[in-house]
Amino acid sequence: MVGVVLLSLFAVQCKAGTEEFAPRSDGFITDWLVLAPIQLAADADGAEAIVKNQIPDEGLVKPKAGDKVTVSGKEFAWKKVKATDYFLDLNAICNTQT
Repeated sequence: MVGVVLLSLFAVQCKAGTEEFAPRSDGFITDWLVLAPIQLAADADGAEAIVKNQIPDEGLVKPKAGDKVTVSGKEFAWKKVKATDYFLDLNAICNTQT
């Protein structure tokens, strides 16, 4: 059985070089940082896992694209993603079936 894939998303609202990251005029957030896929154990309870910090001090992180973090012994990198519609295609972002 495949475990649940946990995804951490952070909206980017900052200035990086000449590129401005902010919501569109209608409030839609197009620029995201994605840290995925973090695989949970096959027997993990998704309801319990969602309230646990998957990375240390998760509520305080201020990642930049390319920053790396280790989760359960596996290294992940934050990836900059631009949404073109009102959803993120996690399969396309991760290049795998999530």
